[in-house]
Amino acid sequence: MAISSSYRRGALTIIALVAVALAIRSSPGFLQPAGAAAPTGTVPNEIIVGYTGGHAPDLLAARVDMLGGTIVEHLTADNADRIRLPGNMPYETAARLLRRLPGVAFVEPNALLHAEAAPNDPLYAQQEWYTKLIGLPAAWDRQTGLPGVTVAVIDTGIDREHEDLRARLWINAREIPGDGIDNDQNGCIDDVNGCNFVTLLRERITSCGYTASVPNSDIFDDSGHGTRVAGVIGAPNNRLGMAGIAPNVRLMTVKAMDCDRAGTSIDVAKAIDYAVANGARVINLSLAGSTVSTVLSNAIDRATTAGTLVLAAAGNSGTSEIAFPASLPNVVAVGASGGAGAPDKRASFSNWGRQITVVAPGEDILTTTRDNGYRLSSGTSFSTPIVAGVAGLLLSQNPTLSVTDLVVILRSSAIDLPDRAEPYWDGDGRVKVDAALARVPSTFTGRVLLNGRPAPGGLPVTALVGGVVCGGGSTVASAGGATSYTFQVPATTARAGCGTVGAPVEFVLAGSPTPITATWQGALQQQDLRITLPAQHLLLQQGWNLISLPVDPVSTSIIDILAPIAGDVVSVFGFDSIKQEFTFYLPEAPAISTLREMKPGQGFWILLRRNATLDVAGLPLPPRMTVSLSKGLNLVGASLSSPISLDSLLRTSFQGEYLSILGFSDGPKGEFVIRVSNGPAAFTTLNDVQPGKGYWFIMATEGKLTFP
Repeated sequence: MAISSSYRRGALTIIALVAVALAIRSSPGFLQPAGAAAPTGTVPNEIIVGYTGGHAPDLLAARVDMLGGTIVEHLTADNADRIRLPGNMPYETAARLLRRLPGVAFVEPNALLHAEAAPNDPLYAQQEWYTKLIGLPAAWDRQTGLPGVTVAVIDTGIDREHEDLRARLWINAREIPGDGIDNDQNGCIDDVNGCNFVTLLRERITSCGYTASVPNSDIFDDSGHGTRVAGVIGAPNNRLGMAGIAPNVRLMTVKAMDCDRAGTSIDVAKAIDYAVANGARVINLSLAGSTVSTVLSNAIDRATTAGTLVLAAAGNSGTSEIAFPASLPNVVAVGASGGAGAPDKRASFSNWGRQITVVAPGEDILTTTRDNGYRLSSGTSFSTPIVAGVAGLLLSQNPTLSVTDLVVILRSSAIDLPDRAEPYWDGDGRVKVDAALARVPSTFTGRVLLNGRPAPGGLPVTALVGGVVCGGGSTVASAGGATSYTFQVPATTARAGCGTVGAPVEFVLAGSPTPITATWQGALQQQDLRITLPAQHLLLQQGWNLISLPVDPVSTSIIDILAPIAGDVVSVFGFDSIKQEFTFYLPEAPAISTLREMKPGQGFWILLRRNATLDVAGLPLPPRMTVSLSKGLNLVGASLSSPISLDSLLRTSFQGEYLSILGFSDGPKGEFVIRVSNGPAAFTTLNDVQPGKGYWFIMATEGKLTFP
């Protein structure tokens, strides 16, 4: 999901945190919608310069010094510098001079961002109109979220002592509280519940009273906006207050907005990187603006690449232009539908257009406020966490879902709403939680053991539901010796004929049905494929035997294959057709032996002390197995399930020019049988090719032999 170049031009002005109170039905003092009363501007006297990697740092330092500026910090993730300019230096003048330096990729201001089963909670009645509208009660019957799924709220902080939030806060288990040490070395000391990235600017010292440099662990919500966003996502079902969309997920607090609901593009970018590095699978950005920051766009790119879903509010200016960063193609852009009186219409404040992914109710959304309070709030700031909560439920149902999986499920399960005079205002429709959960695939994963041994890597594994092929993959052999598989089986709602809850799922390994059956659950499921393969029997005689393997063995090690008759084996010879030389195995001298594996399609000479039966367990040989033939000698194993005439094999499945073909009748009195190219019929003693036998092909040219 790469960001197009059209999004990387221009300077970022204000990004408004899309909030808040278009219609508040309790006490006054709420934020106004972004776009209506949002301040404008950037961080005074600061500029960001990004590089291609080939810049000249000495030349840059000289130019900054000439301007009277200072390099404040280097942004490693973006290969960029944050530069403070003197107070009398116009931004455009500095930008023009810095852009001329070699290796400069972009120059932009440090932009300001501004905030814009049924629960038993006593205030839930105020939520019912929109929870029922989006199918949440039915979804809760199946999934209420898991603590292992973390949703990051990048905002003004969270009230950690709120009765309806404190039990659901993300806990950094790698950090020891209060010891003043960065125990996990993630750059933030004592970040037990999250981290603060609000840069210590002069204006913030004055207006907010900040004194500590960042990053630090002070995530107190001195604005209130972040606490409201968090409650919509994850307030628990605990007989207190209200219930969030995903009441059992964890809420990671990443503070990037100050007491005036203002942040910078650098602050938010750092917050995103922190959230991803510490395990957040979903990031909620209830912020919006009219232009683009390269630094922030890059951070979102990194998050998406790492498998973290980023959601952003479409904006509250009521226009047909989607705000940044919701306008980016790898962000889920969330618009707002109306309140209880007009739920199928666009909320009057919501931005709309083709870039909208889905919408969610955005008017009169009950949520938490600081100091154990609860209020109704409106804005796309509160539509966005509804969808973030839905994503948390989907990941709780199946944590292997990718960003693409999540977006496809959200889009395909949404309920299309009438466009009226505003085409595309609802994207693919209003989010529908129960329908989204019904589209979650089953992901099957586990070990693959054949006769108690790890299966070879690269074997195809297929899943069938009702005889319909619904998923598949290949076995993967790890360096530790284990073999595993992983693949998805979609829901019937996503692919007709595939899974519904409780439907039997059958597995096929390398084309052979297995005795293992699972049930489809629309979730991550551990299912080891432990398969017992019947042994195929090779009757061997005392003396020399020219054989091939009748199956693809569980282990190709010659020691493993010959273990049942190890005491009877004198020696084994193979042939390397590329080098045109013999290889050998001596049971009494394995260290000097050059033949270490026995594989299908190859022939082998075995010398035995007495008659024996070799039992070989393995998978059936693949149909139409092809063996490459070199010019000269080739020792080939017949990959057959039944005898076939040599004439038929040569006529239909042979390429190249042979001089002669030899077989061998086994035992102490064994003798060669032969077919000579263009030789007299009277000399021909080789007429049939037998399963389990080896044959010499003496080739005049290179060729191929394909067994039926």
